Amino acid sequence: MLEAYAHNKVTPKTHPSCFTMGSKKNPPQFLVNEGWAPWSWKDKHYLVAKQPGSKISFEVDLVAMGVVLIYYQRSRTFGLGDLKCWIDDNVDKAEIFSGYWEEDT
Repeated sequence: MLEAYAHNKVTPKTHPSCFTMGSKKNPPQFLVNEGWAPWSWKDKHYLVAKQPGSKISFEVDLVAMGVVLIYYQRSRTFGLGDLKCWIDDNVDKAEIFSGYWEEDT
């Protein structure tokens, strides 16, 4: 949590979790998967979709001020598309992650 310390405040116990495509012990569980597939390169593991409009969803369980991190690949030469992400039904607060960037890969 990101708040000032208070000696009499009880902080709720949390059970953080991490899901990664390369995990054999704790891989992500998909609620919806329309067009996404696992893909690996060297020691990196990804999900890829080749059709615009492909959808995937995961259950995310946040306690208090939880944090969700999204790691994605960007490239100037790979022809990568954009990714639109949101939590719950808050599509109006979606973030767009662009697969294109000017840096050399």
